[in-house]
Amino acid sequence: MGKKNTVKNSVNAGDVNYLNPWSGWLLITAALAGLGICLYLYSFHIALTMGEIKSGLLCGSGNGLGCNSVSSSPYSIFLGIPLAAWGVVYYGALALLGLGSLIFRKDCGRVFIRWALLLTLAGLVVDLYLAYTMIFRIRAVCGLCLATYGINVALILLLAPQVWREPRPRAPWLTILPGKKEDQAVALYYRNVIKGFLIGAVLLTTVIGLAGSQLLAGSLTGSDKQQLAKVSENLLRQKSHSLKIEGRPFMGSESAGLTVVEFSDFLCPYCAKAAKFLKLAGSGNHDRARFVFRHYPLDKACNPGLSSNIHPGACLLAEGAVCAQEQGKFWAYHDIAFETEGKISRSVVQNIADRIEMDLEAFNSCLDSRRGLGIVTEDIQAAINAGVTATPTLFINGRKLRGVPKPWVLNELLKFSEQNLAPAQ
Repeated sequence: MGKKNTVKNSVNAGDVNYLNPWSGWLLITAALAGLGICLYLYSFHIALTMGEIKSGLLCGSGNGLGCNSVSSSPYSIFLGIPLAAWGVVYYGALALLGLGSLIFRKDCGRVFIRWALLLTLAGLVVDLYLAYTMIFRIRAVCGLCLATYGINVALILLLAPQVWREPRPRAPWLTILPGKKEDQAVALYYRNVIKGFLIGAVLLTTVIGLAGSQLLAGSLTGSDKQQLAKVSENLLRQKSHSLKIEGRPFMGSESAGLTVVEFSDFLCPYCAKAAKFLKLAGSGNHDRARFVFRHYPLDKACNPGLSSNIHPGACLLAEGAVCAQEQGKFWAYHDIAFETEGKISRSVVQNIADRIEMDLEAFNSCLDSRRGLGIVTEDIQAAINAGVTATPTLFINGRKLRGVPKPWVLNELLKFSEQNLAPAQ
């Protein structure tokens, strides 16, 4: 009689400890989805490192650049490694824990679920900080980033009930490691081999993910680092130019100690790319820098410093931008103007104003008065006095930099300039 009770109790204990396999499969599926998103986000970081801007599904908003704004910001790096690479390691570890829960579901599978829950809770804390940074500091929304936050919340809702219902006494946390003696049907040797494989795979994923990211970044940025050193030295040697910024459109903090003045032309293809790079820099440096736009159209209709008419119609586009600024619509006009192709006429400029829902009567009145042209002419003369001969040209605290470097190089230059370049007087 006593022997029968013992057998019955053993069976019941096994039933209680048994983990339904759907928990493990859902954990693996969600982790692989998160892994895929992080790899895709990492591709944004790589593209930006190479000076390219990607577009894609769920990129979100944020000065029209979404995930790129987040990926290029100084907040996207931790310990010299992109957050997307950390995400790859994180979700890779979760997938391996899910695999362990399936393999050992008949006895200690819940220990793997417990570790997975602990990891996702830590991930949620990080997500809350990143969400705050994205919305309030970078001021952009990356839909792909939000998707990973949603995956973490879903995982917590999935795993928490499994841990809550775990029978007492619980298996020790270190049961996940090889070498623990347990009453199990499978040979202890093979169980330890499998556990060792899983733990080794987690460590290998971490090493390959982080070290690989570092090696790839080093191979892509070697020449740029040399350029960064030369540009920084050149900026340091220059005397500063005093440039008027009052009344000119700007992004960033009006009280920032770092001022970047851009002389640009709406029909210049290099300026169009530079405009996106500067918007990315503006997203990640709101409190550090102020980015001011000034006109230097390569059009002889208003620019007397040119020997040839490079971009006919650029003066009219610039004049329209000043009129758009009067209605608080400069940056919306700015974005569309850089996409404008073909012959520029007054109707083209009016069409831009109509697209951004400006008061067309006031806009036309501004064009008729030619006061916009007066501002453009002031900008051109200031550029000539400062030695501008091509677009785009930047002045960082009054020091000239021809062209706009890649986003990560620009971020480093801004950091250097803030620390080493006194504001222009």
